[in-house]
Amino acid sequence: RLGSQMKPSQLLQLVKKDYSKGYPVMIFSNDSKTCDWISMFLNENGVKCMNLNGDMHLFLRKDVFKKFQNGDLNVISCTDVGSRGLDTT
Repeated sequence: RLGSQMKPSQLLQLVKKDYSKGYPVMIFSNDSKTCDWISMFLNENGVKCMNLNGDMHLFLRKDVFKKFQNGDLNVISCTDVGSRGLDTT
């Protein structure tokens, strides 16, 4: 268990570990605000990340997800609503 102040640094450490190896990473959040914040936080710390949430239009969500599937983007921050109906392996 982590305190709220420790979560960002731990998340960054975990994501950077996989990001440096080129592994795809999906980060799930409870709401769109948190999803947006995580995306901004990671980008500010050198990890290219886009968000995917239910507040986005469907065509934008599909575009972000297509970049993820094609390997053009390795990290996405998403909500469960934003990721519904999108299949990946």
